[in-house]
Amino acid sequence: MGGIRANNAVGTYTLTLSQDTNLVVTVPGGASMTNVIPAAFLDAWKTLPDLQFAVGVMPGNASYVGQKTILTGIRVTGATAPDINANFLTTPLDTVNTWNIVAVSPTLGIQQIPLDAVCWLNWTLPANGFRLQTTTSLSPAAWVGGPPAGYNAGDNHYTLLRPADLPSPNSGFFRLIKAGYSKLLLLLPGETAAPGTPTGKTSTPTAQQVGVPFEFTVKAVDSEWFPVTGIDDAIRFTSTDAAMQVNWSVVPVDAALISGVFTPSANSSSFGTAGTWAVTVEDTTDPTKTPYTSAPVVVNP
Repeated sequence: MGGIRANNAVGTYTLTLSQDTNLVVTVPGGASMTNVIPAAFLDAWKTLPDLQFAVGVMPGNASYVGQKTILTGIRVTGATAPDINANFLTTPLDTVNTWNIVAVSPTLGIQQIPLDAVCWLNWTLPANGFRLQTTTSLSPAAWVGGPPAGYNAGDNHYTLLRPADLPSPNSGFFRLIKAGYSKLLLLLPGETAAPGTPTGKTSTPTAQQVGVPFEFTVKAVDSEWFPVTGIDDAIRFTSTDAAMQVNWSVVPVDAALISGVFTPSANSSSFGTAGTWAVTVEDTTDPTKTPYTSAPVVVNP
């Protein structure tokens, strides 16, 4: 079909179709390309229920991966369907009635830029295990968890900052930190991990029944409850319910983390006595790591 290059990529691009087969592409600066759609293409398109426009960018060269394109809007007129006049700056992307996202990274590589966006924050990859922190001052510094995670593209990670993501209206500092494994976290049914919060989780354990299996997870985490991978230490379970079972064995039970995570075999864990109990997990390979004792769990007969 061909293509055309714009010396200045910023501006309006126009595609005009006429007489079913004729097309004209006009790029910023006024340059244009005229072409005719092959009959074989038309025959294939006629089998489709609707005419579709694919809009987006492709790097075309490995060195371009990670670069960004900002698309502010699209207008389609003259079709048998209602006109499309999408302003992406002010209106959320309508993925119900108009648009289907088919990007390789649909939730990360495509972001609607809000009008109050401040700037992009980016760093080079790889950065496995690192996370972003911010502080309003370096003297003294009080580092806290940073803005949303953002996405990876090429050799860089990108995070879009909005006013609420800045440490303060007038000053701010950012850093990447890789904190090491310092303690364990045990998540029972009803609990959800929440790194960066005081307890590292949300909600409370769901009530259980004697002898009814349930699933749980143990994670190696850093001082702020963020997961740490690559840890294969031995761990041990105990419980205030002396009849509790983990992996079909009555506590105390030994197990092992696999790259920082332990999940017992399916249907292998249950409480053995009615009451209100807690579960404790400790690192037996490195006792300096802080053990974890769960919130009380109500166990019904």
